[in-house]
Amino acid sequence: MTGIMKLKIGGQERTLRFNNFSAIELAKIIYNGEQANFETEDLLDRIMKLNEENHYLLIKTLIYAGLIGNDYVVGFTKTATAEQVGEWISELSGDEIYSVWNTFWKSMGVDLPAIQELEQNSVAEKKNQRGMKSAKKSLEK
Repeated sequence: MTGIMKLKIGGQERTLRFNNFSAIELAKIIYNGEQANFETEDLLDRIMKLNEENHYLLIKTLIYAGLIGNDYVVGFTKTATAEQVGEWISELSGDEIYSVWNTFWKSMGVDLPAIQELEQNSVAEKKNQRGMKSAKKSLEK
């Protein structure tokens, strides 16, 4: 698990590093005091659940964990708090948010564009099936 990106946030360019340090920080936040079942599948399920509940809260969590991942590689001190990251994310563009999201998923071994393509194909297939049902009903009349 390693994904590195630069992000201008909080008035300066910062490095987000999705690694074991960030994974531990992410798990501490996601599991919120529960005994962490640090299996990747369970963590990813919880991440997706948080995404459904509040996308910006998840982005804040990912950015904070990425900052901590870098902080602990280059030293032993945190350079930002979760509260600061919460303030800073309002400055981000959609492309920057997507970049964080994509870098995180790549670090987890998931190709986000491939997932989006699968979702688009699924939607197109459902539309096609609906169209075939409508055509069949029309022919039956």
